[in-house]
Amino acid sequence: MGKPAQLLGTDSVTITYGEDRLEELGLGGGGFTYDLTPKWGIRVDAREYLYKNSGKNIVDVKPALGFQSTGQPFPLVDVGTLKFATSAPLNGAPVATATTFNGSGLQAHFIFSTGLVVRF
Repeated sequence: MGKPAQLLGTDSVTITYGEDRLEELGLGGGGFTYDLTPKWGIRVDAREYLYKNSGKNIVDVKPALGFQSTGQPFPLVDVGTLKFATSAPLNGAPVATATTFNGSGLQAHFIFSTGLVVRF
């Protein structure tokens, strides 16, 4: 009796995220300090950053190994929607530089912080 059949297959997937190198940025904000005692206080600060959303996701897919069986030939399996056969689904054409997301509009980031103030 030989080795049992094994199905081996791999794909190489590269996901790249990029943005425009230089972009205008708008910044606004403010804050205040409230004195609790002459030495202690509380500081509250809020800021908003606005900029153009230029983000882009790019996907590259390269099948490296379509199908390989070690040992005995791999049997045909067909159970409902689960199918294994001697032909490989991983041997298709590579997908090169497919853009899956392309940002648009404005991106906003709001930052709110509080802190304890100690005077020396």
